[in-house]
Formats: sequence, C-alpha cells, structure tokens
Amino acid sequence: MTDQRIALLAPVPASFLGAGQPDAVVVEVRSQQEAVDACRGATIIVSDWSGTVIVTADVIAAARDTCRLIQVPASGLDGVDVAAANEAGIPIANCQGLNADAVAEWCLWAALDCLRAFSQSQARLRDGHWEQVGRTRLGMGQRRVGIVGLGAVGAATARRFAALGHPVSYWSRSRRPEAFEEELGVTYRPADELLRGSDILVLALSLTDQTRGWLGRDRLALLPADAVVINAARGAVWDGAAVAEAVSTGGLHGAATDVFSREPPDPDDPVLVADGITITPHVGAVSVDAVSALLGRVLANVDAVLNGGEIEGLVAP
Repeated sequence: MTDQRIALLAPVPASFLGAGQPDAVVVEVRSQQEAVDACRGATIIVSDWSGTVIVTADVIAAARDTCRLIQVPASGLDGVDVAAANEAGIPIANCQGLNADAVAEWCLWAALDCLRAFSQSQARLRDGHWEQVGRTRLGMGQRRVGIVGLGAVGAATARRFAALGHPVSYWSRSRRPEAFEEELGVTYRPADELLRGSDILVLALSLTDQTRGWLGRDRLALLPADAVVINAARGAVWDGAAVAEAVSTGGLHGAATDVFSREPPDPDDPVLVADGITITPHVGAVSVDAVSALLGRVLANVDAVLNGGEIEGLVAP
C-alpha cells in the first residue's frame, strides 16, 4: 500500500492529480475543520488559492514529519503560514510569474474602463438607461503611470503601459537594478513622490504584514484628484472603504479591483456597492494560457517530489 499522500486543498477534483500519479492517494480537503487530520502524514500539500482552507501552523505541524513540499497553485503566499513552514523545514513552491501577462492585460483594461466608465454605462444600459452624457470620461492619452511593486506582474504591466507611450514610474520595497529599469523604461521614485505624480496608480505588491493597508487615507490624499487606482494585488493592500469614499466624493476619478479583503465580498462591502469602481471576481489572472501554465507547474512539481526531479518555483525562506 502506498505511503505517498497528497492533500489537495485547492478546489479542483482529485482526478486532476491522481490521473498522473496512480500510486499516490489524493485527499480532497474542502474545509478548515478537516485540514489538520487530512494533512497529517501528507507527502505534498497543494494549497488553496481561494482562501477557504489555509495552511496554518497547526496544519504544518500535522504534516511536519512527512511533508516534502507545500505547492501553492498561485503567486501569493497569503494562504500559507510561511514562517511555520520555514521553521518546520518544509519547502514552498509557487507559480510566481506564470499568470503575470494575464494580470497585466487586466490592468490595462481596468485603467481604460475606469477612465471612460464603460462598465458603469453598460450596467445602466442593461437597466434601460441610454447614458451618453452625465459622466466625465477621461482618455488614456499619455497619463502618468505609477506602479507599486515591480515583481512579475508589476514588470509585465510596466512594459505594456510604456509601449503605449505612458511615462511609467515605480516604487518597490527594494529598488531594481538600473539595467532592469532601463529595459522596462521605468523610473524609480520614493513612494510619496510616486503618488503625487501618478494619474494611473497600479497596486501590484505582495500582501505581507508590512504592505497590509498600504494605500490608506493619508496616501490616497496625495494622488491627483482625477487619478484612478487599479488594485491587482490583494484586497487588504488598500483601505477599501477609504477608496470607495474617495471615488464617491470626487477625491479620485475612479478605481478598479479584481480582489477583495473577503472573497466573495459581503453584499454591503463599500467597494462592491460604490458607483465608479470597476469590479471583477478575481479573474484577472484567468486565461486559458495562464491557467494551463499554472496547472502544468503544479503537476510537474508533484511528479518531481514523488518520482525524483527538480522542483520549480521554490520560494526562498
């Protein structure tokens, strides 16, 4: 009887992994309550990108003696207690960068939609209102773009805006090498300076204790009054209520987000109900190409652990 056990927390069927690994037992985990028992003795834990089941310290403790990899089928690590995994000596791999192009494409669309209010007018049209006038619609022109976080998504987004002729600046917790800045066509600026000079602000930084609530009321006040804010990071990276208030009162021209602090969001979430905020249900990274690459990484790493091979996308402790 096999002793290879895969705890599948991600909301995909067990057959996704089991078909390629007939000698492994795949256990579907669909609630936090069952996670500890289900992960006890697991060789691999495939985490949940939706946030329904978290790889907590208790889960890691249960799998500590047997687990050889925590595979994150996404870029963000907020569904894993990274400190507990590091302390237990369990490696983590993710899919950083594999969906960057898809998210960058969403950022371009979201910026245009915010400026021109297409989604809002579409909703009004479906409600029977022919809304040709009554909203201020701004063009893309060569509006100044500021990107917060220059990882894979930030860099892919910068390339696209720069190719359209926009001046692109960025702030990151660590400045990138000058050659990389030149390749992308971006300029580094301190955070406050970046905010003051950004007509389109794209949030593309990872969620950590240091970045939680990064864009709050004080920083929002630094943006130009006709600016738009695009959140391609995590819902907790900005103060959603403050953003909704700024859009409603004219402090911002608009905003867009693909992510929420709670997913699905509560019906009364200020970001969800505010007029002038473009919203999508965390689908910015979803395209056939991106999902195929992501699932391919998961399958390859599972095979590498069970049958010998090199694990790709390892996250440094």
